[in-house]
Amino acid sequence: MIRAVVDTNILVRVVIKQLGTVGPVLRCLRDGAYALLRSEPLLTELVDVLNPPRIRDKYGLAPEDIETIMALILLRGEAVVPKRRITICRDPKDNMFLEAAADGSGYMIVSGDDDLLSPETFEGIPIVTPAEFLADLDRIPSVRVLLQIIRTTMICEPMAGAFLFVRLAWVLAGW
Repeated sequence: MIRAVVDTNILVRVVIKQLGTVGPVLRCLRDGAYALLRSEPLLTELVDVLNPPRIRDKYGLAPEDIETIMALILLRGEAVVPKRRITICRDPKDNMFLEAAADGSGYMIVSGDDDLLSPETFEGIPIVTPAEFLADLDRIPSVRVLLQIIRTTMICEPMAGAFLFVRLAWVLAGW
């Protein structure tokens, strides 16, 4: 399963406009398509941004809306306690996303923040837009189906199954 850190700016956008372009990020989390890596600083920032009365009033958010998103994150998320401090981002608040991904063995970091997107990777972890993340999630089910077919084929025809496995690896590698 994909383990991803999702920038709070994306989660805030989802809460404010669930039918927007980033809405599927939350729906995929709800459906168990990926594990959200969450740390205490990320949760604190999310609540701090959504909870002020002026924000709740402006976007028509009820306290229950915030409780629902937090419950989903706690249910579908995986707690990460970063062990090291990273201080490479221009905006110091962005370091917490890198820390959670690095110490949580993240597959990717999802952000809409140009500063965070600019390095493209951090310690081999891709930093992607929500659209790129959703495209990756769309590819994963087809890979799972192919792997199941390969497993079944290997039981009946080991050589054919091995050939299919190598071919799938080539396709995934872009060869």
